[in-house]
Formats: sequence, structure tokens, C-alpha cells
Amino acid sequence: MKALRSLERSGQLTLPAPRTQPGRRVERRLGEPVAAPVGVGGEVTELVDLALVRVDDAAHRAIWNELMAREHPRGMGPLVGAQMRYLIGSAHGWLGALGFAASALQLAARDEWIGWDRALREAQRHRVVGLNRFLLRPGISCRNLASWALGRALRRLGNDFEAVHGYRPWLVETFIEPPHSGVSLRASNWRLVGQTCGRGRQDRGHAVAETRKAIYLYELAPDWRTRMGVGPAPARRDGPLAPGEGLDAAQWAEHEFGGA
Repeated sequence: MKALRSLERSGQLTLPAPRTQPGRRVERRLGEPVAAPVGVGGEVTELVDLALVRVDDAAHRAIWNELMAREHPRGMGPLVGAQMRYLIGSAHGWLGALGFAASALQLAARDEWIGWDRALREAQRHRVVGLNRFLLRPGISCRNLASWALGRALRRLGNDFEAVHGYRPWLVETFIEPPHSGVSLRASNWRLVGQTCGRGRQDRGHAVAETRKAIYLYELAPDWRTRMGVGPAPARRDGPLAPGEGLDAAQWAEHEFGGA
């Protein structure tokens, strides 16, 4: 529809009048808080029946919406474009949720790092998806749960996107807002490529009302540059982690080697 409207604005075709008038969309919710999980251990290996559940039906969507609306700082959305939602489930209850949707329309630092021009960006932007929501429920203190959930979601994302939307994304972008450092992402092979300018998605008046955020990208397809037809990657800006920056720095050996 976006492409058709663009063609109509350029005078290349005339669309028929819409049959219905768009109204305010009401998202399905539970209407009450999601039950708090019980008996959650302090380590991810202690969790029973831990699973990443793709949101495919109205019941799961209502749970996802309720969790985000009540417990995520940015609420439940709306998310835009092609989307994929997941719930983090277990025998203890719902532990959190993730949401992927369309990437930002323009990001100077991201676009420079990718190396595409405007035409290529318009043609290939669907290959970059945004991790727009990531929630671990307040009160849960379970080591390595965030890494488990994010890793499992990234491993599934390509296949799930292709099954639902008919194509595979090559990159994932996300943003880290101060005071968070993004160390956990850097330790998981995400690349720090720059900062936002402080403008939101709908900031057409250049109001710069948003906080400047760090931009991170994750490569789902190792050969995405060849597929997209762009040049080699610029030099890394983030560099190696400092000795005190590792996840759980005081227990780095346990983090790296687990129960080995």
C-alpha cells in the first residue's frame, strides 16, 4: 500500500476511493495484570520448561500487550511494519517478552556504517528489523536469562520472519538509552555504530524531543554486504571490552565457563 500511494502521489496511477474509513485501532488486552511468576531461581539453568513462544494467536497477543502496557517504560507501541513478537514462558509463569518491527526510516550513523545510498535504503530497508521491545519483568533477578532470551530470539528470527512475511532479515538494530551502557550487547557480538540525533520516528519538525541513544546492529547473515551490494565495513568504533566491563565482571570465569 505504501508503494501504491507513492505511485499515486507521483501521478503514475490513480487509486480507487477507500471502501472504509480508518478508525482508531484498539489493541486486545487482558484487562488485568499478568500473573506474577513464582519460584524463579537465580540462574537460568534453574528455570523449569523455559521456552520462547512466538505470538501467533489472540490469546498470546493479549498477554504480550498487557505485559508491555503495564511493565515496559515505552508501553506496547504501536509497532510498525512487518513484526514478530515473542513471550518468554516457563513453568513459573510469563517471565518477559520481545518485539521486533520495522527499522528506523533514517539513521545517519547506521546508514553510513551500512554504506547504502537513498535508493538502496528504500529498496532494502525491510532487510533491517528493529528490536523495539525487550522486557524482563520487574522483580526477576535471574542470571543469564536476558542472554538466553535474546540469543534464542535471534537464532529463530530469520526462519520465523520468512515463514510469516516471506523474506529473511539480514540485520537487527536496537537502541540503548543512558544510563544503560550496552555492555551486554557488545559482549554478544552486537556492533556499536554511533548515536541517534534525538529525533523520534515522527519528528518531521526537527524538534529533537528524544534522548540521544546508542545504535547497535547485529548481523544475522554473515554475507549480507555481498547480498545487499554495499562496500566493506568501516573500522569498528566500539573496540574490545575493558577488563572491568565484562558481564558480571567479578564472576567472569563463572559467566564464561558456566558449570564446566
